[in-house]
Amino acid sequence: MHEPGKIRLFSVRAPKRIGIARNIPTSIEAGVPNMISAQYFYLFAPAATPCPILDKLNDVSRIALTDPAFRTKLETAGFDPQFAGDQGETRRFYETERAIWVPLAEASGEKTN
Repeated sequence: MHEPGKIRLFSVRAPKRIGIARNIPTSIEAGVPNMISAQYFYLFAPAATPCPILDKLNDVSRIALTDPAFRTKLETAGFDPQFAGDQGETRRFYETERAIWVPLAEASGEKTN
């Protein structure tokens, strides 16, 4: 809707400009540095999943994100596909984000687990 001029976007809440809206500044660039929020998609598996299976899921995910056609589809939809890395990196990032967002959600009355 912003392209035909029906609405004017103030900023995107991503840490860097996104592909489909390169002309829209980030909230940091717009002077609101604490308004960063991004979407993350992870693959989760049961705790007892054997490491070789987890490694295989990690490998095929990384390979999928290198496919130009798949990346283009994600970027056209407004995503900035990034590979999170190994299981340890993903867990650390998830726990860091959880420590930020769970208290905010609970303060609003949301239940978390």
